[in-house]
Amino acid sequence: MQEWSGRQWRAEPWLPLHLALQPGHGDLSWQATIDALRQQSPEIIRAWQNAELEEEQRGVLVHGLGWARWGEATWLSEREQIVPELHEPLYRQIEKNETPARQLLAQAASLYRRRLECSLARGDEAARKAGRLLLQLSTLYSDYSRLAERREVARRLLLDHRRRGDTRSERLSHDELVRYQDLALRLLTKADGIAQPFLDGGTLGGYLRLRCPLLKSEPGEPILFFEHSAALLDSLAYAHARVAAEVASACLAIERAHGIRGIRLLTKASTTRTEAI
Repeated sequence: MQEWSGRQWRAEPWLPLHLALQPGHGDLSWQATIDALRQQSPEIIRAWQNAELEEEQRGVLVHGLGWARWGEATWLSEREQIVPELHEPLYRQIEKNETPARQLLAQAASLYRRRLECSLARGDEAARKAGRLLLQLSTLYSDYSRLAERREVARRLLLDHRRRGDTRSERLSHDELVRYQDLALRLLTKADGIAQPFLDGGTLGGYLRLRCPLLKSEPGEPILFFEHSAALLDSLAYAHARVAAEVASACLAIERAHGIRGIRLLTKASTTRTEAI
């Protein structure tokens, strides 16, 4: 994956490869698409790093903003206090993929989608099937991201309740556990409908249930569900990474077979200089 993406690729957020191509990208040739990704590589890498940081902040923002509404001081970091007037709009931008980093990643996703179309059209049915599965998985990212956010909020509220022991923190933590359980069950239902050949379980949902064997298909005690689903998010992230790696490997082979230059280019001059060093 790192070779195919020129080390642009990061674990989160997943690229929205399922979205339609942006204007003009459908007219790009195979090589021109990869050249565009190479030319924009520094900007794409920075945007992906910033978007990854935004994902890490989501749970902290929701937790802090929740307490701020009760008039309590909370912090985004050691130096930055959460101010609803500033941080509520920031959270909404992240949630709606409207930050500058997300908008640039949407452009990159469109280029990657075009690259996949060009490469997989020359591949075999196994490669095309893996590509279609990757697009299916990308539709789950909003569910995955929201679930990760709610799990972090629930974790923080449980710690708050253990520290405070009051009725308000007990009610808030319980309500958050219920929200988390509801989101997780809905995600599992979607995953049950996604067939996949790369992992045990037959479907994505089957694999996730194997990784979390104590989970049930209907609501139960929220705190037990929270504990039993500890591996759910990591397992889903692994499934996405595994499928993405399969697709990248297939695309690399197809591109090389057709003489297409990848994102990472090593010129003769730079090779000579490296050897001299």
